Amino acid sequence: MNYANWAKDYEEDVRNLSNAIEKEKENLREAIRKEEIQSINRRIQILRSMYYECRLTVALLMERSKEKIA
Repeated sequence: MNYANWAKDYEEDVRNLSNAIEKEKENLREAIRKEEIQSINRRIQILRSMYYECRLTVALLMERSKEKIA
């Protein structure tokens, strides 16, 4: 199993999630209704959670790839 390649795949997911968060922030700036604002904030929270999980996974996979080399 190539952990470095697997980590690169997760890095792409991190970038995609970051872009999605930024788009939701733009939507938040344009939102007017309270329900809409709450809904966008919930989506941002979920996306941030996914973002941090992916970043952690990247770090763990990169560490694992270094262990395999050594």
